[in-house]
Amino acid sequence: MGFSLDIGIDVTGRVFQGISAATWYVSMALQFVAGFFGNYMYYKFAQKKIREIRSEDGTEQEIAEKIVAKGGTSWGAVILGFAVYSAIVVFGIFCVTKIFA
Repeated sequence: MGFSLDIGIDVTGRVFQGISAATWYVSMALQFVAGFFGNYMYYKFAQKKIREIRSEDGTEQEIAEKIVAKGGTSWGAVILGFAVYSAIVVFGIFCVTKIFA
């Protein structure tokens, strides 16, 4: 005995296949951009922040501690990135639905 849930989406239909293809292409494009440019952009950002911290007064030990304190992951950036990614996917689904409907 299996479980089924009818939510009105025909997964064999042209619209669903179009949405699936579009979201795959958007996902691949975003992954390519993030992989290709993400590390470089973060490297440049980190260099700038380190230069700013080094320009401040203080001993080498204090400067090193400030650099360590400024580093790390920003949960706000993670959430923002996920929100932007989700918005792009939803926009893609909306556009494909309008095209194939």
